[in-house]
Amino acid sequence: NLIDHVLGSGGKVTVHAVDSRGQRYEIRRINKEMPDVYIDGILQLGISIRETILHKPIYFGQKDLSATGEGFEKDLVEKLVGEILSEIRSRIEMQRQKVSELVSQLKKLSNTEEKKKEYEDKKRDAEFRLEFYKKHGVEERLQKQVDFDADSRKCTNVISFVQSYLADLDGFVSQYEDDLANQRIYTSKQNKDFFDEFFAVYDKLITSFGQIKNALSEGNVVLTQLKEKASDFEKLKESLKEEFAEIERKLSEQLRQSGAQAIRPDEFRQLRKTVEQTSQLIRALDKQESVRNNLQQELLKELAKLNDLWREEYKAIHAELDKVNSSHSSLEIKAEFKGDKTAFLTFMRDIYRGSRIREATLSHLVDEFSDFGAIYKELSKAKGLLGNSAQVFKKYFIDNLSALLTWQPPNRFVIEYRGKELKHHSLGQRASALILFVLSQQENDVFIIDQPEDDLDNQTIYEDVIKLIRTLKHKTQFIFATHNANFPVLGDAEQVISCSYSDEAIQVLSGSIDCPKMQQEIVDIMEGGEEAFEQRKRRYEIWKPQNS
Repeated sequence: NLIDHVLGSGGKVTVHAVDSRGQRYEIRRINKEMPDVYIDGILQLGISIRETILHKPIYFGQKDLSATGEGFEKDLVEKLVGEILSEIRSRIEMQRQKVSELVSQLKKLSNTEEKKKEYEDKKRDAEFRLEFYKKHGVEERLQKQVDFDADSRKCTNVISFVQSYLADLDGFVSQYEDDLANQRIYTSKQNKDFFDEFFAVYDKLITSFGQIKNALSEGNVVLTQLKEKASDFEKLKESLKEEFAEIERKLSEQLRQSGAQAIRPDEFRQLRKTVEQTSQLIRALDKQESVRNNLQQELLKELAKLNDLWREEYKAIHAELDKVNSSHSSLEIKAEFKGDKTAFLTFMRDIYRGSRIREATLSHLVDEFSDFGAIYKELSKAKGLLGNSAQVFKKYFIDNLSALLTWQPPNRFVIEYRGKELKHHSLGQRASALILFVLSQQENDVFIIDQPEDDLDNQTIYEDVIKLIRTLKHKTQFIFATHNANFPVLGDAEQVISCSYSDEAIQVLSGSIDCPKMQQEIVDIMEGGEEAFEQRKRRYEIWKPQNS
């Protein structure tokens, strides 16, 4: 809430900036609103502050310089190379969407095998029961009625198919009609003759689209005619109703006299209908199974592409870290592709919460496979490692398939300082290593560092930090918030801003290090006042080794 407290409602900050080419900008931002960029007092839309005005600005605070908690290394790497990865990460996100969409399509076809088995069982049962009717000559006597029933169903199926076809065709026409016409609306200022010829070719496409529209119109006429024909057929079938009923009555009487009371002609017709319908459904499911197999293969290909993008991101990170490491003899960042097994296990444990699968079992899978995509490709092998938990594991896996396959296993980063992991060094050593590491980056326009002195001794500040700042300050802007006089004085600050707070307002005094007022501010605030400054000076003189 600090910004709200300082600025208040409607408060505004204005920053003046000059980019690497010398272009001047004025950036204005009202509290809780997006910033506006002005050039010569004119608002400029679409200018990116972090890309156009500043190149890779970087901020480090006291917590960043002393932190060694979980994920600290990853956060540091992200600060250093995160901006570079925006393009590849955009492609990764698009690829994740492709994988999710394929998983969604596959899930719609997931119960194809079960349905097919159900219909095959139903068909076999009906065929078995029909054998009794064949023995008593029922099929032969009712053949005409059965054929009429089949013909009626065929008419219904054809009309249903045509309706579906025309609906899709109508959707296609609606989707592209306006866009095809709008592409034609263009006038070139410089190349009119060329575009006259260009659109003369394009017009052929519009002509062919007109043929599709005609086909849709003719199709609707055909659909009306088919419905009329089907209606005529149903009337014909209805006119034979008494004839079919008479055949059924005579057949039933003959069967009763022969002692076959359990055989009913109406049941026979229903069984024949069942055989025909289940056969059609099985053929449709066979097609779905083919589609499912194709989707399965496509999913594996898209998973491979996603994995390649993850590796491309890792290689980009590695290349940046190689640049960083080459400029340091004492500090090195090591990286391992998909190496954060702890994060892998944590994510898997969350997914399988409630499954009663032991963590040790999940840990075994984490050691065996690099990610969930690898498990999916070898699901049978994974199930073989799970024993009695295999079916439960598969159920959870399939239920959460999209989340699992698109989850990116984090890379593992280790920071070593003088041959030992940074987190094993003292707080001061960690801060020293990191601040030297951060300051020596060569591709950042602006460094903003908040109170770096908290974990550093004055000797380190001068010998390591100040000397490095003086070397780099001619090409990089450093902004320090500090209580330590060594930074502005020995660092030869170009601009010093002294702040004081009283009467609910912040008082600001600014100037160069050569300004007498600023020198007095430094003595008063940072050195404890003139008397304390002089006292230290006298003591230092006394402590100097005397010449013999």
